[in-house]
Amino acid sequence: MHFLKTYSQKSGKSFTHVDRQTVARCLEYDWPGNVRELENLVERGVILCPPPVFSINPQAQAEVTAPGSGFNTLKSIVRAHIIRTLKATRGKIYGDDGAARLLGLKPSTLQAKLKKLAIDRTAYT
Repeated sequence: MHFLKTYSQKSGKSFTHVDRQTVARCLEYDWPGNVRELENLVERGVILCPPPVFSINPQAQAEVTAPGSGFNTLKSIVRAHIIRTLKATRGKIYGDDGAARLLGLKPSTLQAKLKKLAIDRTAYT
């Protein structure tokens, strides 16, 4: 809401409320870029969204990049890909239908990446 208020004032737009689906997507997203990524998403949304209801296109959220870089970091791309794979395998790492096989990794390598990227696979079971 802080960023929405800030960028609405800068753009001269007035939003009465935020679309429920937008709020739900934002709450479900892992935010690998932290607050900067959220700020960039809201700023872009204010520019593209006509008032009075603030909403963010789901594709826009996927395309958000770190301010000034023009690209997502490799770490954030890898993290997002691993999370998508864990969701598809319901958190399963081992076996023919496990995330490690789908990612082309040894299970031990995937577990090390989960630890390094602070991903809890049990959240996807």
